[in-house]
Amino acid sequence: TQKYFLSEIYFSDKMRSFIDLAMPVKSYGQIVGVLYAQISLAGIWDVVDQISFGETGQAFVLSEKGVFIAHLDKKKVLANEKWPYFPAIKKDVAGIELSDQILAYAKIPSLNWLIVVTQSKAEALSYLIIVKFIVHFIILIMIVLVLALSILLSRKIVAPIRLLIKGSKEVAKGNFEEEVPISRADEVGELIFSFNQMVRDLKTAKDQEQLALVGKAASAIVHDLKNSVMLVHTYITLFPQRYKDPAFIQKFIETVPKELDQWLNMLKEIV
Repeated sequence: TQKYFLSEIYFSDKMRSFIDLAMPVKSYGQIVGVLYAQISLAGIWDVVDQISFGETGQAFVLSEKGVFIAHLDKKKVLANEKWPYFPAIKKDVAGIELSDQILAYAKIPSLNWLIVVTQSKAEALSYLIIVKFIVHFIILIMIVLVLALSILLSRKIVAPIRLLIKGSKEVAKGNFEEEVPISRADEVGELIFSFNQMVRDLKTAKDQEQLALVGKAASAIVHDLKNSVMLVHTYITLFPQRYKDPAFIQKFIETVPKELDQWLNMLKEIV
């Protein structure tokens, strides 16, 4: 790698800044000439002048000795002013914090220059406050959404459970006619289906039990009715032969209507 010579910044009569760059030209290991160039820094000035952000953010370029090469305030460049915080700058890309400013800087290796970006601490922190507010707002929105979702889920789960509780109370009262409506196909829906099936089984058992009771009652009624019929049949059979017997007639009048009334009461109980 060939070494080069870089001059200090100087100004023309029109207050334009320049630097001189000289590099030896070698042939077969011998210096045969010098490549010389005068470089205007006006382009760097224009670029630095266009770098701005916020109200206080700006950038500037320093030489390897900490002298301003390009700055928004041209007086600092024309006076060869040195940046007071240059001794605190390290060689690696890093950042340091001042009392009222926040800055970052980076080294330009080929020239050993530094490009520095600064902004007032108040303005820089104001963006952090805005970001913090946005983050808190997003967190608040997420909490509200989670609560709303929790309420919806709880209602979706609690509502069928309440219907099951109501249905259980009806079953405890002996009401097997109403079933809990099924509106979902998950575990809760399966639970409701099982509950309804249990209610139907209980209703069937109750109906069969009532039929058994009715059968027993009917058997007893038929037995009594059979005896009563036989008694009335006997009186009716003997009536043509003993219709002139006052005692028989009196017994007939007392017994037959009474037995007929008993038949009527039995039929009413069956119906």
